[in-house]
Amino acid sequence: VARFYAALPDDKSFSTKEAKAIATSLGMAERSAERYISNLCNVQRLISRIKIGVYQKMTKAATSAC
Repeated sequence: VARFYAALPDDKSFSTKEAKAIATSLGMAERSAERYISNLCNVQRLISRIKIGVYQKMTKAATSAC
């Protein structure tokens, strides 16, 4: 999960499709990317869902406030 999270863009939002492409480039299955996104969003709260299929990494200030 750490490798996948680090590979996600820091400065802009990204789509599920882009995240799956990143996972594939790291040698991961697309389904794993879906699970990681869900985990990072709902459990670890390191990314936030902007709208359906679009996500963004949380800033350090936002994650420490939780």
